Amino acid sequence: MKIFSTIVLPCVGLFFSSIEIVLASIVHFHMIGFGFATVGIVTSIMYLRFGRQEYMAESGRPVDDKELLNVSMTTKRLMRSQQAVEERKQKSHARGAWIGYCILMTFIVLQVFCRFFSLTMRSSWRKSLETFPDACPSWSQLHGCSRIVENVQFCVGLESDATITNAINFDTDPRTVNKAIVNCSEDLRGGKLETPDNLENLSDYQELIHLTFNSAIFGFINDMYITTYSGSLEPNQSTVINLQGQMRIGNHDYGQNMDHIKHFMKCLNNEKNLSEYANTTTHKACTI
Repeated sequence: MKIFSTIVLPCVGLFFSSIEIVLASIVHFHMIGFGFATVGIVTSIMYLRFGRQEYMAESGRPVDDKELLNVSMTTKRLMRSQQAVEERKQKSHARGAWIGYCILMTFIVLQVFCRFFSLTMRSSWRKSLETFPDACPSWSQLHGCSRIVENVQFCVGLESDATITNAINFDTDPRTVNKAIVNCSEDLRGGKLETPDNLENLSDYQELIHLTFNSAIFGFINDMYITTYSGSLEPNQSTVINLQGQMRIGNHDYGQNMDHIKHFMKCLNNEKNLSEYANTTTHKACTI
C-alpha cells in the first residue's frame, strides 16, 4: 500500500497530466486544462521525490532511550508527548494534501477523456465534408445544432420571441470578410480557425470554413461551419455568410452553439474593417 501511494499513483498522475498538457496546449489550447495539467505535473513530481525518500528511508527516527539516560522521567514524557503531537500534525497535513492531490488527479483524468473523445468523435463525418452542410447532422438535430442561413425556412434553433439579429450580407469583397472571420475566430473565447489555414490571404468566396469552440471547464469541442458567396449579380461586390454550429458529443448543447453564432455575428458586424459594409436592409439573417 505504501508503494502505491508514494510511487505508483504519482506516476499515473504524471502520465495523465502530461497527456492533458499536450492536448490542452498543442492540439487545441485550453487555459483551464493547461493550468490544471501544469499543477498536476509539478505536484506529481513533488510526490514522487518525497514519496521515494519516505519509502526508502522511512522518514522520522524514534527517540532512542539511550539518548535520554541523563534526562529526568518528566522531561522524557514531555519530549515523547511533543513528538507525538508533531507526528499527528504532520500526518493530518499530509492526509489533507493527499486528498487534494487525488481530487486534482481525478479532475485531470476526466479532462483527458473528455478532450480525447471530443477530438476523435465524428472524425469521419468531418473529414468527408467538403462543402457547407445542407442540414444539421442526425446526432445534433434535436438539441445540438443552430443554423443561420439566408433562406429563413432552413434556419434551426430559433426562439419564439425572437428579434432580427445582425446582418449576414456585407456590401464588400470576400477578402475583407475573410479577414474579419479570422479576427473574430481569434477574439472569441475558445475559438480556433481550423481550415483553411491561410484564410486571411484568400480573396475568393469560400465553400467551407471550419471553426471550433471548446467549453470553459472540460474542453468539450463544438464545430462551426461557414460558407460565403456573392450576394449580387456582380462578383466581389457583396458577400453573404451562412453559419452552422453543432455539437460533437452529448445529448444537448444547452444553447452553446446558438451563443457562439450570436457572438460571432455580433463580432463580424462590429469588425472595424467590415462594420461600414453591413447591409441591414436586405438578406437579413434568421430571427433568433
